[in-house]
Amino acid sequence: MRRARGLAAAVALWMAIQSASASAAESASSMPVSAPSEATTAAAPSPPPPPPHAEPVRWDYLPTVGYLGDTLWFSLRVGRGANRWQVRTNAGAITNESGPDQQTVDCHLLLPSDPTALSWIEFSAPGQRRLVHLVAPGEGSTLALDRWQRLSIAGEAVVLTVDRTEPDRDRRWRPVRFSDISTPLPCTVTIQADQAVGGDGGILSAVINAQTATVAACNTLVLVPSSDQNAGWKHREYRQVLAWLVSDLLSRHAAHVVLVDPVAPEVLRPDITPLITQVRDVADAYHCRIVAMRALSQDRFWLVSPGVLGTTLNAEGRFALDAALQPWR
Repeated sequence: MRRARGLAAAVALWMAIQSASASAAESASSMPVSAPSEATTAAAPSPPPPPPHAEPVRWDYLPTVGYLGDTLWFSLRVGRGANRWQVRTNAGAITNESGPDQQTVDCHLLLPSDPTALSWIEFSAPGQRRLVHLVAPGEGSTLALDRWQRLSIAGEAVVLTVDRTEPDRDRRWRPVRFSDISTPLPCTVTIQADQAVGGDGGILSAVINAQTATVAACNTLVLVPSSDQNAGWKHREYRQVLAWLVSDLLSRHAAHVVLVDPVAPEVLRPDITPLITQVRDVADAYHCRIVAMRALSQDRFWLVSPGVLGTTLNAEGRFALDAALQPWR
C-alpha cells in the first residue's frame, strides 16, 4: 500500500513538471521579440560578400572592318557594373555609355584619316580588360582566327581599317580598262582560303593565308572564296574586307593582283551574284585583273550523284577550274 502511494505521488509530480514546462513555452512564444542589443549586433559576424558575377564578358557587337573616316560602334556585354568600365585608345579616353539594359558598355569610335593615329581601343574595369587592335593594310603579319572564326592577334580582338578607295569615275578610260582586265597575266603566288567542311574557310581565311605569302614583286592570284554566300555578310562590309586584302597585298609590293570570281551552281546564281558585284567593284577600284568563272556554274561540275548538287566542285569541276586558271599561272 505504501509503495503504491509513493508511485502515485511520483507520477503526479512528473505530470506537474510537464504542465509547467508547457505553460512556460506557451508564454515565451506569446511574448514580443525584442530587437537585439547594440552589443549583440556588433558581435554578430558580417555576412559573406556576394559571389562575383559569373556571366562572361562577351561582345554584343564587334565590327570586322571599317573605312578610315567612318565611325564604328562597339558593344561589350559585361553584366552588372557596366558603369565601372572605361574606354580609351592610344590617343586618349573616349566617352562610353551603358546600354538600355545597363549591362553593356557601348561607344562610338571615329577612325581618323591617318591610319597610324589609332592602333588600339581598350575596354577596362578593375581586374578586367578587353583590347581591340586596329590593323591597317601591311600591318597584319600576326593575324589569326580565334575559335569563333573572328580575326585576332594573340587572342585579342581585331578590327581591320582601310582607306576608302572607289572606282575611277572618269568613264573616258573605261573601254581601255575593260579591254585589259581579262588578259591573262602569269602569277607566281596564289592566295586562297583553307578548305573546310562543306566548302572553304571564307574571305577571312584568305586574309590570314595572305600574311604568310611572299608577294613582293610578284603577280598574285587571289581565289575569292565561294562559301561567303552563306555567311550573312553585309555587302558593304564584305567589300571592305576584300579591299583590305587587295590593299594589303599592294602595300607589301605585290606587282599586280588578279581576282578570281567566286563560283556556285547556276541554281545558286542569285546568292553568289552580290559577291561577284563586290569583287568587280574592288577590281575596278584597285585596277586588278579578273578571272570570270561563270562557265563553271554548270550542274555537271557540282553533281555528287544523279540529281544532287554538292557544295563544292566535284572532280570534273576541279579539273575545269585548273584548266581555266592555267593561263594565269
